[in-house]
Amino acid sequence: MKKTTILITLSIVFVLLSVGILFSYSSKSTDTIYDNVYIGDINVQNLTKSEAIDLINKEYKVGSIKFEYDDQSWEIDLNEIDFKYKVQEAVESAYNVGRDEGYFKNMRKVMRLRQGNIHVINLEKEYDEEKLDKVLDDIQDELNKEPKNATIRIQGNEISVTQDESGYVVDIEKLKEDILNELENKKELKEIKISMVEKEAEIKYEYLRKIDTLLGEYSTQFNSSVAGRTENIRLSSERTSGIVLNPGEEFSFNNATGKRGLSEGFKLAPVIVQGEMQEGVGGGVCQVSSTMFNAVMYAGLTITDRRSHSIPSSYVDIGRDATVVYGSIDFKFKNNYQNPIYIYNIVSGNRMISRIYGNKADKKNITITSQVTQTIPKQVQTKYDSNLEVGKERIEDPGRDGYRAETYRVYPDGRRELVSRSVYQPRTMIIVKGTKQVPKVEEKPKNVSQEKPKEEKPKEEKPKEEKPKEEEKPKEEEPKEEKPDNTGQDSAQKTD
Repeated sequence: MKKTTILITLSIVFVLLSVGILFSYSSKSTDTIYDNVYIGDINVQNLTKSEAIDLINKEYKVGSIKFEYDDQSWEIDLNEIDFKYKVQEAVESAYNVGRDEGYFKNMRKVMRLRQGNIHVINLEKEYDEEKLDKVLDDIQDELNKEPKNATIRIQGNEISVTQDESGYVVDIEKLKEDILNELENKKELKEIKISMVEKEAEIKYEYLRKIDTLLGEYSTQFNSSVAGRTENIRLSSERTSGIVLNPGEEFSFNNATGKRGLSEGFKLAPVIVQGEMQEGVGGGVCQVSSTMFNAVMYAGLTITDRRSHSIPSSYVDIGRDATVVYGSIDFKFKNNYQNPIYIYNIVSGNRMISRIYGNKADKKNITITSQVTQTIPKQVQTKYDSNLEVGKERIEDPGRDGYRAETYRVYPDGRRELVSRSVYQPRTMIIVKGTKQVPKVEEKPKNVSQEKPKEEKPKEEKPKEEKPKEEEKPKEEEPKEEKPDNTGQDSAQKTD
């Protein structure tokens, strides 16, 4: 019994050793891929790596892919999107089957392959997704019909709404999926049919029809002869107009206009900087924001961000201005109604007009009042000038008083709502007084120098006084000849 068991054990060991020796010999003596190893649907058994690569490249050629929609078609060369199969990697994986694990695992794997088991290596692919998107964008540009939103038109006092239109666009996600499926290990690419989906308008006719009345308006005047400022008013009015604000949405003046620089079309014009008028880009824009601020107050909308200028404005009452500085100071308001509103700004001649339209159910018939709650007296600063004579003075800066003001909405039932508080800082008045001492100078030398010519005149008249000597000849008739002498004497005094 024991001898039989030993014989059986030795037989098994012999068989295993024989198989192992044969496996080792076969695995070392061949550089080909083992039996029943596939790349995709191609059997690459008993092929060397280079033979397998040639076979895969022959079967999986990079060609072109076709698309069609109705009677339109497109053909795209896959090289345009840098498409390629990862043949080298797939062949390397196929060759390593039965070679890349431990000795006994490799042996079992090879034995199973030889017994008919199949091992499949996926043929992966790669392409430039951005280039594919570019190709698909071109197709979309040809096929897409974008929807048209309903729009509002204001003509005089009439409000009209245009119909919305649905559109049709390429189902881009499905198209990409179809492309990848078609390229998935397929040697012959079929034509892909493009699917379109309906795309509805975002703003519907029925929705905009709710805007049927004027909720509030305000206008201000400007000097249209100042070209730069006029253009800034026109441009900022245009960019903040034609906006539908849905319930709960917030309007931002800075977001609507965008950056206000020379490259954006804005011009140089006077602007207020720290309480002083200076030349700057975008002067006049604050008149638009201030005009809108008043229209919004009349419309009953919620003001969420507003700041007054450093000095009162000439085009609106005190407390009713709204300054803006791109990137730092904004004017914002929110649509607090359940219906949409429409912002409409126009420039006509020398007037800027802002109107807020909405639903007649939201009209409040509001009046606005503002009042100065405190006058802040200006301070007076005295400076001294050594070049200015003592007792003299000049005003270098007249300064100005400051103010605190409050602005209210007044409703038909008498209710008052505080909208904003404003502070306009005073500016110091500067007086310059002289400290230069002026020495006292006697007046006499000045008189002597001035009278010298008068003292010389009698000297010049002496020859004329000698004429009486000549009178001795015609003693009695000489008085008649004195008239011309006196006339000549008077004439000499007038010309001196």
